[in-house]
Amino acid sequence: MKIKDIFLMFACVKSLQLCVAVAFLGGRVFFPGHLDAAPIKKKTARVPVNIVSSFSDVLQALKKERNPSEILVCIDVDRALVQHPYLGSPAWAERRFRHHVQSSLSEEKSQERVEEELVAVDTFKVRKCVEVSLPEAFAGLASSSCKLLGVSSCKARAALALAETLALQGMDFVSGSPFYTDVFLRGSAPSATPFVYRGILFCCGLSLGGTLLELFAHEGVWPQKVIFVSDNPDLLKAIGHACMKQGMDFLGLVYYPATENMFSYMPPYSSAAELQERQALTLLSEEIALKALSL
Repeated sequence: MKIKDIFLMFACVKSLQLCVAVAFLGGRVFFPGHLDAAPIKKKTARVPVNIVSSFSDVLQALKKERNPSEILVCIDVDRALVQHPYLGSPAWAERRFRHHVQSSLSEEKSQERVEEELVAVDTFKVRKCVEVSLPEAFAGLASSSCKLLGVSSCKARAALALAETLALQGMDFVSGSPFYTDVFLRGSAPSATPFVYRGILFCCGLSLGGTLLELFAHEGVWPQKVIFVSDNPDLLKAIGHACMKQGMDFLGLVYYPATENMFSYMPPYSSAAELQERQALTLLSEEIALKALSL
């Protein structure tokens, strides 16, 4: 056998030994002077997300927890509790957003325009509870030992109307909130300064997960576990990852009744909403005038 062949066999044996060593060391390669220099990246932990068919299921999920008093239940108040049926509905807002983007507005400006339109609709239409039994189910949750926090992506101009709408429907976050006074966080501008008002965190268009963690750090409140209720599973996953990175347990609950509007927004209902939309400015001017006279 030639010397070249001997060296080749020796190299193969060493390579095999290295592979076996890597397998026994859990996929990590060690080099002299470079301890753990090439670790295999751990997989990102999966965010637990369940679907609930009724708001009463949120309380049932809470009852399964060992320490409910150490849990913060966050609720996406933009769409998960009260909605307009057609004009001003989540599906209508999505259509208006696409319309503004196609009209050459940026996504940020389009979102601002939709918020302004929703505030306008709120002046002459009252949002309805997603479920008839929702106020009763909310009262049961509020009377439990958990802490409550509403979360909204809206800016200040929509805060008062939304908080009043929820209060009118018997859903008040103040009594169950871990934040006893209004809180203002740092923002790049007054219009982009997140704040807590009536037990609701208004994120002013910023990341909900990032703003939530900023609030925890600002107030020194770190719950053992966060249960977040929303109609948006992608939002739940993003917030879940943010919370779990900080060592908190997390459970996302997709509130299915709040998503149904997205599937039911079609003719003749969508056509009726578009007709209302075309007439809205005329109706709006009269309604706003009457409201102004009553002030």
